[in-house]
This record gives sequence, structure tokens and C-alpha cells, in this order.
Amino acid sequence: MLIFMTCFESLNVIECCEFRALLLLLQSDLKETMIPHRTKLRELIIEAWKHYFQALKGDLAVHLLI
Repeated sequence: MLIFMTCFESLNVIECCEFRALLLLLQSDLKETMIPHRTKLRELIIEAWKHYFQALKGDLAVHLLI
């Protein structure tokens, strides 16, 4: 559980004004509205993890049947 908490705490960097300014500086065609906030990033990470976990469960189930 601590690993997940640390991961989500590190998502707070996206809220830092300096970090967002750096992203805009490094990517000239990027707009402020295109940079997701931590809540959206968290949702995307959890959704990707769910898809990965389902695929992993399917792979493991196939190996157990062999």
C-alpha cells in the first residue's frame, strides 16, 4: 500500500506551476489545457492497471491449464 501512496504523491508534481511552465517551454505546440491534472492522471493510471491486471490474469489462467 505504501508503494501506491508514494506513487500518487509523486503525481502532485504536475500541479507545480514551474513544472507546468517547463512542459510548455519544452513542447512548443502544447497548451495549458492539454496538460492533465493529478486527478485525471490518477484515473488514467488506475484504468491502465486494471487492463493490465485482466490481461495478466488471462495469461496466468492459460498457463495453469497447460
